[in-house]
Amino acid sequence: EILEPLIDKRGVTYYTLAKCCSNLMLFLVKDILDYSQIESQSLILNKAPVQMHQLTDECMSVLGFKAQEKGISLTLTPSDANHLTIVTDANRVKQIIINLLSNAIKYT
Repeated sequence: EILEPLIDKRGVTYYTLAKCCSNLMLFLVKDILDYSQIESQSLILNKAPVQMHQLTDECMSVLGFKAQEKGISLTLTPSDANHLTIVTDANRVKQIIINLLSNAIKYT
């Protein structure tokens, strides 16, 4: 709170970029670990109730800057499905969504 007046818009942009990049790197590391677990047939799913809108929002924030950098508008159209609560492994679903978004941005 003390530093809040010192943070300008550019600082917030750099902070957001660093956070998004670190989250993306974490997802990539988790992907690699998952592949090794699949190969050793020891993949463990951590099922818990999660809200889809939270998953999609997080994934969109991770890749939003990358899309913006390419001049692509990354938007999510609200639907009833966004307000679903499902029992799943949130990290696995995030990995799937991030892979889909990343490919969409890369090949657009």
